Amino acid sequence: MTTKTPLDRRGFMRVAGRYGLSSTMLGALGLFGPLTLEGVGVAAAQTAKDRGGKAKYNFKMGAAGFNEENLKIQESGQLWFARELEKRSDGAIRVDFIGSNQICNQLDCVKKTQQGIVDMFTASTQNSAGAAPYYNVLDFAYMFPSRASQHYFFYHPKSEALLREPLRRLHNIQFLFTHCELRGLMMGSKFADKPTVTKISELAGTKNRVTGTQLGRIAMELMDLGPVHWHGKKLSTD
Repeated sequence: MTTKTPLDRRGFMRVAGRYGLSSTMLGALGLFGPLTLEGVGVAAAQTAKDRGGKAKYNFKMGAAGFNEENLKIQESGQLWFARELEKRSDGAIRVDFIGSNQICNQLDCVKKTQQGIVDMFTASTQNSAGAAPYYNVLDFAYMFPSRASQHYFFYHPKSEALLREPLRRLHNIQFLFTHCELRGLMMGSKFADKPTVTKISELAGTKNRVTGTQLGRIAMELMDLGPVHWHGKKLSTD
């Protein structure tokens, strides 16, 4: 019986150095069960072989914070999308997936796409609202009662007129897909020994990290949830 080596960051980068970051991440995506160094190495080698040859189009996808570890947990579709583009174009399209904030982060991925530094990006719609204010037209986190209702809207034909066409016209962005994740509050360590929070009023006066959207910030102000930007600054509601 052979012992498999657990995959760590150093091992992953060693495989990526040989087969390329995109091939390694795409290979890891197709694996089931715990990620091991040997398994990812074999998958990366096969993926690199399948992606061999000269592509007609090469696209850079900037991924804010996403890497092979949290994408296995979140399953939000970015790597699947990149893989399907390559597969369905018979290799004419190649996507270089650049995650872990290496080329852009939550606040500037949209800017770098508009500037042509990357061709596609993946980041929170709310964080992207800082550079593309039309994202504020919908209060993503609070107006939808469930993920199912979000999904219904985003893939309904009416989303073309209400969201996608204005984003193209005003910000030169094509909205491709979303995995419809609702926002939640994650309690800090000082809540570890406290009773379970059951009402928003029990959190009145606390400080909570907030994204770049104006509507979400205003909603938190109205609920006395003390919105604080992730750079540590209290935000104005003006």
